[in-house]
Formats: sequence, C-alpha cells, structure tokens
Amino acid sequence: MVSPNGFVEGGSQILSVLPPEIASTILLLIKTIGGLFIVYLIFLTVRLYFQRKQTKMIREMREDIKDIKKRLKIQKNINA
Repeated sequence: MVSPNGFVEGGSQILSVLPPEIASTILLLIKTIGGLFIVYLIFLTVRLYFQRKQTKMIREMREDIKDIKKRLKIQKNINA
C-alpha cells in the first residue's frame, strides 16, 4: 500500500516542477474541490436526517390508517 506521506511527497515533487503560477492555481483548485466536498457531505447528512424523520412519520401514518380501517371495519373491495 502507498502511505499518505508518499502521496503528499509525490504531489509536492510534481508541483515543484510546474511554474509557481500554475502550481498555486492547482493548489487553489484542489482546496476548492475539497471545500465543496465537505459542504456536500454536510448537506447529505442533513438530507438523510430529514428523510429518515419523514420515513418514520409516513410509517406512523400507515399504522394509523390501518387502525382506522380496523375500527371502521372497512374491507378490501374484491370486485374493484
């Protein structure tokens, strides 16, 4: 396996070969992509939380509907 330090050192060597203007642009691009990925993970976590909450609410509604049908003695219509 490749160690993380080896990856960083290899990346540093590649960036040292490039002109400083291009290297700084590449570093800015990498940091921007990393920041966007972190924001994406935060939004994904929030969305999963609300989706789980909504699924739980729908499950409770389904149980309530079953209970209402049982109390009203509604049977499934076979002809429909």
